[in-house]
Amino acid sequence: MHESLFLGPHGENAEFFRQIWGELLHRTLQHRSETFPGDSSPGITPPDSERIRLVEREIANFFQILQQEVPTFSNRYLGHMISDVSIPALIGNAAVLFCNP
Repeated sequence: MHESLFLGPHGENAEFFRQIWGELLHRTLQHRSETFPGDSSPGITPPDSERIRLVEREIANFFQILQQEVPTFSNRYLGHMISDVSIPALIGNAAVLFCNP
């Protein structure tokens, strides 16, 4: 039963995580757009395509560096699952960060 609350050694519950993460993003963006609807926009402009490419490139580099780290956690060793973070904990943490940075 508890296994369904974790991503799983091979990402077995990835679809559930994607679904609930999408719900979190949807609700967060909806809340932001509906809060104080009469306020004028603070003049925030969307990033230009060059900046988007820069961010995407840096994130890709960051993930590549993470993949080269010496593993201290192995999904193949079930004993490490004790320290794995549950999906509700991950979503709860992100929700608080989005709402109260």
